[in-house]
Amino acid sequence: MKNYSIITTYKKLLADTTTPVSIYLRLRDVFPNSLLLESSDYHSRENSVSYVCCEPIAGLTITNGLLKKTYPDGSEEKHEAGTFELTEQINAFLTRFLTTEISLKTASNGLFGYFTHEAVEHFETIKLKKSDDTSRRIPEMQYHVYRYIIAIDHFKNELYIFHNQPAEETDNIGLAKIEDLIKNKNFPEYNFSSRYDEKSNLTKGVLQAVYGRRI
Repeated sequence: MKNYSIITTYKKLLADTTTPVSIYLRLRDVFPNSLLLESSDYHSRENSVSYVCCEPIAGLTITNGLLKKTYPDGSEEKHEAGTFELTEQINAFLTRFLTTEISLKTASNGLFGYFTHEAVEHFETIKLKKSDDTSRRIPEMQYHVYRYIIAIDHFKNELYIFHNQPAEETDNIGLAKIEDLIKNKNFPEYNFSSRYDEKSNLTKGVLQAVYGRRI
């Protein structure tokens, strides 16, 4: 079974003039599937770090009970619903990665993502009533290893850019690329407005949103 070595490098910046949301807005169009995990406690030393994660290189997802695992070399594994123990699969996935030790308390690599309420069935002997609502189509679980992680320590006003690179890759410009994007003050804004008057007979009281983009 193949293991994957991840080399982590980082750079430290001041974060007194930026916010997690503004960083996310600058990165979301450059890196699809970016993730924002924002801390709600800016005054605690222990829980004051927000994360913006970009460019997944490996991960685990559960969709309609199907577990899918992907790896940096493009390979993948699939496990049908009812054929796996989730905690064992997560632990087995993590053991496939060898990472660089970083002498910081801030998380620099690992899995970032979420569980939904429906994922409880994989940890407890609970069976949920299946809903006929098909409008909700997000995975029950989704965790990824990300190439770029931006950690913002609100207590210290410090920002760390982490670059997690598979050992076989040779790209050395990752940190500089992300730093330039963070410092760039221009980012897309998405504005919405009504096309017709609210009382117009054409709309019969229904407003139609107009999508707009400004660079």
